[in-house]
Amino acid sequence: MKICIIHPEIGKESAEELAGIINADCSNPYQTQRRDYREYDLLFNYGCNRKVKCNRIINKSKSVGRCIDKIRTFEAFDEYDVPHPEYTNSKHKIPNHWEQIAVRPSRKGNQAVDIDYIMNGEEIPDAELYTEVYHSNYEFRIVVFMGEVVGRYLKKEKKGEILFLSMDKEGFGKIDKACIKGAQALEIDYVGFDVLSISKNKFTILEANSSPILTEEAANSIKKYIEVQ
Repeated sequence: MKICIIHPEIGKESAEELAGIINADCSNPYQTQRRDYREYDLLFNYGCNRKVKCNRIINKSKSVGRCIDKIRTFEAFDEYDVPHPEYTNSKHKIPNHWEQIAVRPSRKGNQAVDIDYIMNGEEIPDAELYTEVYHSNYEFRIVVFMGEVVGRYLKKEKKGEILFLSMDKEGFGKIDKACIKGAQALEIDYVGFDVLSISKNKFTILEANSSPILTEEAANSIKKYIEVQ
């Protein structure tokens, strides 16, 4: 089977790593302006929302677009009753019960830099998206591939580096179910969810990543899937 992985610059490292594992080519369509990949049997979209021509694809561009746009992510979650932070795109509609506000200059997930965190009642700047800050004890990364959870990780920061510590599935039943529903809501095949958790029964899904850092468990699941195609 002839396979190509398309990716933006932000997902290049993981895409190239996966390409080596499944013997695939790699391409950044934003740099090459390429739109036609019909010479390949399978296209694996690692975070591109650019429409391209192909025979078969994992992660459609419109699904990636839903992940990149946080408002569209939350709207999709609403339809499937998936927990997420409260949000608004108008500073005049921020509820009084929000204690702290995340002020996001862009609604696009891959541009969510320079986020300001302010207390409710302070002067609120103009922005594209405001979300209630969810105070949690843990942050998990849950990876879903083809409707199944294929990795559960505790996210830790050490000396400026984000570490993913593999977790056993015990106790993750409710979180797993919510993330599988989240993938269904977004109509996406491969996705990593960032989950803020007070406990394994009380949590919210902060965002969906269509180009998550590749983990060993996810790579093995993708490889096994490819081998039977």
